[in-house]
Amino acid sequence: MGFERGRLLGEFFVYMSTGYLLRAYTALPPWAMYIPLFLAMFILTPALYLLIRRIPILRYCVLGLSSKNTTA
Repeated sequence: MGFERGRLLGEFFVYMSTGYLLRAYTALPPWAMYIPLFLAMFILTPALYLLIRRIPILRYCVLGLSSKNTTA
């Protein structure tokens, strides 16, 4: 559950922030923005997820996971 939630949140954040930056600071036509957006999703989303997983306060606030060593 944590991985799926983290992946979806990461994809949304990466997609929206990259799209905004491309729209605001480049003169690319809309169809040309899909290539950098596609690459950013596959490169930055796993990196963001790993960063969130390694910092305990972010892991708790974003994913709702309290610690790595819990048993159910």
